[in-house]
Amino acid sequence: MPICNWTTYYYSDNTTGDCLTVCPGGYFADNQSQSCVKRCAGLDAFYNFGYEGDKTCKNFCPLGWFAQNSSRLCTSYCPIN
Repeated sequence: MPICNWTTYYYSDNTTGDCLTVCPGGYFADNQSQSCVKRCAGLDAFYNFGYEGDKTCKNFCPLGWFAQNSSRLCTSYCPIN
């Protein structure tokens, strides 16, 4: 995996080996690992939830979105268990 330039917000794409500013479909830009990830895992409670709006991992979902712990995604509705 390439090490991408942090100051320009590039993320390494493990599928192509390229450094990207926006991750491909189904992937989220993870600021902790500087890579495109399928699931935002987050360390130390940071960048835990994938947000499709800007394809990044977020600490908290944006206003009007809900953090779904099981999928690690921001969803537009609060799921009922």
